[in-house]
Amino acid sequence: MVDYTSEKLKHLAIGSIVAVLALAIIATSILSSVTNEGLEITESSIKKGATTQSILTLTVKNIGNSPITNINGAVLGLPSGVPFSFVINSGTLDVGAIMSHVVEIPNSSALSTGASYPLSVNATSSTGLNLVKTGLAYVSRI
Repeated sequence: MVDYTSEKLKHLAIGSIVAVLALAIIATSILSSVTNEGLEITESSIKKGATTQSILTLTVKNIGNSPITNINGAVLGLPSGVPFSFVINSGTLDVGAIMSHVVEIPNSSALSTGASYPLSVNATSSTGLNLVKTGLAYVSRI
């Protein structure tokens, strides 16, 4: 006589695993659409002048579903080895709004024209999510 109990248990276990995976995928999809928060870097450049100062121009856009606040950033990988941190806006950037920020990078004479430096922008959505966007800032002459 053949014991079908272990076969039935295997099929039941496989069916349960497939069902759990399907529910996890559906839940992730729903959660992603509900918390579709985003920040986009639309422009980033560093203009190097004849002095020791360079100018960072950064433009960000709120591409999410809720306002974002506390936008700040940092240029990384500088020759000094120290990241250059800055506050873009401590106020609110509404949905679909664009904000530009221009700031001088002190002691930046060692920046190489033609080089690109990593850039990180952080913000907080009104729903409490921490948003992080990275990009590159290309160095050119003024």
